[in-house]
Amino acid sequence: MTLTRCPTWFGSCSLFVASTTWIETARFFRKPDFQLRDFGASAPVVFSSRNVSASRARHPVIDTGASCASAFDAAFVLILLELGRVFLRPPDETRSRLTIARARVLPLLTTAGVGAVTYLAVLFGLDLIVAPIGGAGNCTTVPSGFHNPIEHTNFMLCYAGKLTSPNGPTGIASYPWQWLLNQTTIDYYKVATTVTANGATIATIPIIWFQGAMNPAIILLALPALGLAIRTAWEQRDTFSMLCVVWFLGTFLPFVVAAAPLGKYGNRDSYIYYMVIVLPAVYAAVAAFFSRRWLPIAALLGYVAIVGFWFVQLYPFRTWSGH
Repeated sequence: MTLTRCPTWFGSCSLFVASTTWIETARFFRKPDFQLRDFGASAPVVFSSRNVSASRARHPVIDTGASCASAFDAAFVLILLELGRVFLRPPDETRSRLTIARARVLPLLTTAGVGAVTYLAVLFGLDLIVAPIGGAGNCTTVPSGFHNPIEHTNFMLCYAGKLTSPNGPTGIASYPWQWLLNQTTIDYYKVATTVTANGATIATIPIIWFQGAMNPAIILLALPALGLAIRTAWEQRDTFSMLCVVWFLGTFLPFVVAAAPLGKYGNRDSYIYYMVIVLPAVYAAVAAFFSRRWLPIAALLGYVAIVGFWFVQLYPFRTWSGH
């Protein structure tokens, strides 16, 4: 493939200004074979780089364990929510806490039962379609593919539990508390144009850039918004605020405990994309924060503009054509 590019941001092109493209991938893409020609050059200039670190190579395996753990997180969230309903009764509630608890047991067990059956059925169906890859170590595996969802679940928990970093996160791994500051983001796939003049690099412009990152305008307000949700849940017994808080605690705290330096009970490898099951609580809490009547409409409109700005900044395709 021959690619000729003229940097449009310089107004006009000159023969002494060259534009080349380099590619860095982290996962999901096979090695590309590009032949890139400088504008006005007769010989091709190729600059292709792919560096897959050890942590990048193995972190997709943990996706399976994280997916399995999310099912337990859901049960944890439901238990916390029902406990909140019992102990934080509405002001007009006349029933005792014990009576409320008894009334909530059956719906909780029904939801948990339906969730468990759904999880096992979906996992069984997926095992019929795709044979999972067995891993090294002493975790019980079936090379030909699992056909028992319980055995498969045991394998996921066993294998994921052995992926630890006793000396702390390395590479793209990070501690869960870093995620709240949007730290240790992941570059999944990047294509950039390097503009040179007389042998000197003028600029490096990303054209396609897939990142594992969160919108700073949202994640940096997570703790203030959740703090207000805690206050609202406590003072007004608001169920929606309670849901935001317990969803965050039920999905985020297990990651904190697993990644904490607790010897053989901690130091689990963790990555920023684990926040995918936590973010709904953050979104809901931030939305509730900006729905307060005392908040000026100008503040809301300004915040929407900031969110939109970061959406554009993080959007993976940086040009209309993708070239």
